[in-house]
Amino acid sequence: MENEELAEAGRTAESTFLRQMKHRRIALGMSQAELAERVSALGGALYQQTIAKLESGQRALRMSEADVLAAALGVTVQDMLTSGMSADGDSASNDSISARDLAAELVQVEERLAKVTLMTEHAAEALSAAQRALVVAEVNRQQAEQEHADLMHHYQYLLGRLAAHPNADDVGPTVGSRLFSFHAAGDLQGDARKRVEAHLRDCSRCRAEAAKRRAI
Repeated sequence: MENEELAEAGRTAESTFLRQMKHRRIALGMSQAELAERVSALGGALYQQTIAKLESGQRALRMSEADVLAAALGVTVQDMLTSGMSADGDSASNDSISARDLAAELVQVEERLAKVTLMTEHAAEALSAAQRALVVAEVNRQQAEQEHADLMHHYQYLLGRLAAHPNADDVGPTVGSRLFSFHAAGDLQGDARKRVEAHLRDCSRCRAEAAKRRAI
C-alpha cells in the first residue's frame, strides 16, 4: 500500500510539474523550440519534439530533466510543484491562472497572426509580380523567336541572292562556305536552297566541298 501511495504521489508531482511548465512557458511568451534552446544552453539535451511529448503526456519526465527545465524557466522544481499544488487546492486561484495563461497565449497568437498576415500579403504581392514578369518574359521570348526566324529567312535570302550574283567571287569564299554549311545541316530553305542545289548539279568542286561538310 505504501509503495502504491508513493507511486501515486510521484505521478501527481510529475503531472503538476508538467502542467506548470506549460503554463509558465506560455506566460513567458516562449515557444517549445525556444524552451529547448534554453535547456540546451544550460547543458541539457531536450528537443522541441521531446517537450511537446512531455506536455501532451506522451513521455515520462526524468528528475534530471525537471531540474534543467525549471532552471530554463527561471524557477526551481520546488517552485513549480508548490505553485501547482497551491493552484490545485484553490479552484478560484486555478481559474485565475488558467485565465492569465489563456490571455498570454491569446496575445502570442494575435502577434503571430499579424506577422503571418503580413507575410501572406507580401507573398501575394511577390507572386503577382512574378506572374507579371512571367507574362513579359513569354512575350519577349515569342518576339525574339519571331525576330530570329525573320532574320534567318532574310539571311538565307541574302546568301542565295549573293551566291547567284555574277560578281559573288569578288567577296571571297565566305559566302559559299556559309551556304554549304547551312545546306549540309538541312537549314537552308526557299530560293537559297534551290540555288545551291542547282549550283551543285553543275559544279563538281562544290559538290565535293558540300559532301565534305555533310561528313563533318
